[in-house]
Amino acid sequence: MFSLAKLVSYSTLAVAVLASEDSQTLLQSALPRHQYVDCENDIWGGRILECGQLEVPLDWKNPAGGSVTLNYTSLPVKRRAPRKGTLFMHLGHEYLGRTFDPEHALNMMFSLGGDLERIAPEYDIVMWTYRNTAVSQRTECFPDNKENFSYSSNPYAALNNATVAFYNTTFRSDLLRELPWDGEMAWSETQGPQDVKDMLRAQEKMVAQCLNASPDRDMFKYGGTAASVRDLVALADALDGPGSPVNLWTRHHGSILASHLLTMFPERVGRVVMDDPVDPIAYQERPSHLQWSSEVAIANNTLARIQQHGGSTGYMHFFGRPGIDEVHFGQVIGHTRRSRLSTDHTEERKRLLVESGRAGFQDI
Repeated sequence: MFSLAKLVSYSTLAVAVLASEDSQTLLQSALPRHQYVDCENDIWGGRILECGQLEVPLDWKNPAGGSVTLNYTSLPVKRRAPRKGTLFMHLGHEYLGRTFDPEHALNMMFSLGGDLERIAPEYDIVMWTYRNTAVSQRTECFPDNKENFSYSSNPYAALNNATVAFYNTTFRSDLLRELPWDGEMAWSETQGPQDVKDMLRAQEKMVAQCLNASPDRDMFKYGGTAASVRDLVALADALDGPGSPVNLWTRHHGSILASHLLTMFPERVGRVVMDDPVDPIAYQERPSHLQWSSEVAIANNTLARIQQHGGSTGYMHFFGRPGIDEVHFGQVIGHTRRSRLSTDHTEERKRLLVESGRAGFQDI
């Protein structure tokens, strides 16, 4: 089953954690409806995990029109530690949306060296199923197709055979060119403008394939970042109480979710950390090449703010080739509670949104 997120957006998929369907406690109410369930692995590193499910409307404007279930796993605060709330983690890769056991998820999360637990000891750490993942699990692009995935820098790596075969056939038969990748669709050559155009044509054909082949094609319309933000806010209400602050730490494609949260529910924002703020409306409506000039201006202004407020505090650690290509996430979260990084991004984004007259986006 091919993921919806690969088809329609780069909205960041959060980590999905598989939980048992046997409920321990069910809170009977209208949607959204929350229940606790048994975890596949109850203990991680000597800590007791908590798992649950949140049933949310497929369409938030029509709660009676059906629902979708989102799974989550929580690593509660240590015993006798005062609890201040929940920290939602979104690892920021659109292809990390499969179900796997909590121990695997937590091991990956704590590969940052324990920074998360050290700087947020009074917060439950929660990972949840992103809406697009839950929706895509009801759809199919190919019959009898089991999708695999791996933690890879290549989003097309370790795809199922049917998907790889589809792209291979499209490039050979429709585009009349030799395959530019290996058996896992890892590119074997430097990509150029023609590669981008050809890949777009192949992806458009894949979208048509999935829409035509899926037995429940109407499900695709229920994916979307704005609805996913409402899911997140509903989960925060269930775990911390109505109106509680939403703390979200994310990176890469997760920045799209975070940017929507800042714009749609500014009154609910607690501590939000991301590495690439975007204008939600421009992201959806404007061609990417038309956004470049404004994104460069935002980056320059953000860095100027950081410099004005003491950029030598240590949280701007860069790596890669060339040396300044992205902020190391572990370093960002390691200093976020004492830095102005998220505030600087937020203020710069807010200023541009106000100037462009987009402040009403929260009504979506």
